[in-house]
Amino acid sequence: MFDEYTKNQIINKNKTVTRRMNRTGRRPAIPGKRHKIKIDRTPEVYGEILIKDCHLEPLSELTDEEGRKEGFNDK
Repeated sequence: MFDEYTKNQIINKNKTVTRRMNRTGRRPAIPGKRHKIKIDRTPEVYGEILIKDCHLEPLSELTDEEGRKEGFNDK
């Protein structure tokens, strides 16, 4: 599930990448799998996202371009 801001960033194609902390016990994203864009547990679906890749990468390697793909601006 996404919050309203993130949902809008995805729909407007401002957010095309997501990083998550590597937590023990958390299921990894599976390339090729689709997920519904929802903001709560109601049945309303705003679209779908497709997982294209999943790999470990240190947050310290985040570039400005990758930050923009995450939905952040330059400021």
